[in-house]
Amino acid sequence: MKKPSFFIVGAPKAGTTSVCELLRSYEGVYIPSPAEPNFWCDDINGIDIKTHFEWYIDHYFGKLPKRCNLIGEKSTWYLASNNALLHIHKFNPDAKIIIMLRNPSDLVISLHKENLYHGIEEIDSLEDAWNLQESRAEGLHLPKKCKYSRLLQYRDMASLGKQLENVYKVFPKEQIFVRTIEDLKYQKEFIKDLETFLSLHKSNKISIPMRNTRKSTNKGIFHRILTPPVSMVRLAEKAKSLLGIRSFGIGNRLHNIRVRLDDMCQQNDDHDIQIKRKLVGVFSDEVTKIEKLTSRNFSHWRHV
Repeated sequence: MKKPSFFIVGAPKAGTTSVCELLRSYEGVYIPSPAEPNFWCDDINGIDIKTHFEWYIDHYFGKLPKRCNLIGEKSTWYLASNNALLHIHKFNPDAKIIIMLRNPSDLVISLHKENLYHGIEEIDSLEDAWNLQESRAEGLHLPKKCKYSRLLQYRDMASLGKQLENVYKVFPKEQIFVRTIEDLKYQKEFIKDLETFLSLHKSNKISIPMRNTRKSTNKGIFHRILTPPVSMVRLAEKAKSLLGIRSFGIGNRLHNIRVRLDDMCQQNDDHDIQIKRKLVGVFSDEVTKIEKLTSRNFSHWRHV
């Protein structure tokens, strides 16, 4: 039985999709698509691993390409899971673990918006959603579309220092690759380090694809929708001239809508800054743990 030799375990909203696509671009590397089986995190999704193990292997790895030298798996819930890394180690103690991190405060803000986008979250205000974590852990105030309440425990999902500590307790340091979403900017260095870690054949043609940009109400999109094309404006001018009227009133209405959208987007940006100030304090200890484990300085994560 061929099994995955590396796992991209998280964190969510931290560049894991870009890393996954990068690795797929190497000849002989196989990562099942669509990604995110989230098979090993039974404490989050309640799956019976023993019962579904054969299905997992057959469904995701049963039909491998002929030229397949390296098999991997990507599931971003694994890092936040209390059990996943233990299960993975029992399954393959030689597996290599790839971890992508980001500022925990930014992760919470981004994850909340992602949950809203998919209908997992129904509370528009992150502050209100944050205050509901305790009651939601007891099964209260859960949206109908949210199957797994753990996904709404924003503090737990973003406690990256604690999660990283757990990984190092299970796997030896030489089997763990830790980088941040910010490191993706330095493509050559990132790719070189990843190639070394996974013993990949070096390629100068490979680049990192940027995926999963933030899903939110983008005022730029609405502006394009609400701004009529030049041809329509010219046609309207001719029509007004023929009818002998100054305005249809549509332009003013569209302008007023655009102004309101600008105000809404600005309010959202200001609210993000306000909530981030609070989150920076909440996750200060987590950042310290990450710094100690990685021997890196993330002091900029402590500022808004």
